[in-house]
Amino acid sequence: MTTYGVTDQGFVLKRLSNIRSDMVTALSTVQDPTTGEYLTPDLDNENDLVVQIVNSLSDQLAACWEQLQLCYNQFDPLKATGAGLSGLVQLNGIRRNAGEIDTTLRTRQQASTMTTSSSLIESVYSALNNLDGVTYVRVYQNLTNETDARGIPAKNIAVVIDGGDNTEIADILWLKASAFPQYGTTSVEVYDAQGVAYSMNFIRPTPVPIYVSVSVKVIDATAWPANGADLIKAAITSYAQSGTAALGVTTDWGRDRIQIGEDIYASDLYIPVGSVPGTQILDVGVGVGEPATLATLVIDWDEIGTFDALNITVTVS
Repeated sequence: MTTYGVTDQGFVLKRLSNIRSDMVTALSTVQDPTTGEYLTPDLDNENDLVVQIVNSLSDQLAACWEQLQLCYNQFDPLKATGAGLSGLVQLNGIRRNAGEIDTTLRTRQQASTMTTSSSLIESVYSALNNLDGVTYVRVYQNLTNETDARGIPAKNIAVVIDGGDNTEIADILWLKASAFPQYGTTSVEVYDAQGVAYSMNFIRPTPVPIYVSVSVKVIDATAWPANGADLIKAAITSYAQSGTAALGVTTDWGRDRIQIGEDIYASDLYIPVGSVPGTQILDVGVGVGEPATLATLVIDWDEIGTFDALNITVTVS
């Protein structure tokens, strides 16, 4: 039995299709105490009175579940919006500047929490983040005498970076952190003034192809485009690569692209799917293959979820 709501893996949204299915199952147990007959609605007939009641209640309950998820997300700085985000970042000693949008505020909050008490980490992060072409960087440090849970050896630093030139990244590490052991799968040699070679190590994120399954129902044929399924696929890939800005969303609740180490939530994809008009979203699932039926896909700290239209299935009814 699927558990919905707050779980050890996060918030699991109960979707419209699940709500309707559970209500239909419950109704099938309704029995007339006098005749012993069971309720037998015509589930395929949209004009059936019981079906109309089920659909109406299901829509309202689905809206309630979506609001519950929004409330839950207000405790996550990567998902919180508006006043909720403003209050949350105050825990990090940060206040929203006048006119500052959510995406910018999140970037400041993440930058502040990525650093440790060591000025080395802050210095390395700042220098790498300012390189041309860098879209993401995070610097980890294992201060213990044992390999940590991420696999970073004792007393090592580990730089996870997306974008930028390998040589320029290595030069920064040479200038800022050459005295510290560096854990990484990408190695670039840098030479000192005497011609001695040193290996500067860092990590390029491992791409994880994400499969997506979308089910929508056309409720307004005049608004639904003939190429609507392709537009949904394009919206999902654009959203993953560039955030809500790619969908024309410029309000304060906009979000950035999917980042390295960020878990993939099927419910987040309701935003790009819903950007194509004329439909009702029945279900969205994700996975690392087909069938894509998961609500949440865990991504490791040095991985990034990638999206391709070829891995997205859209079912239209």
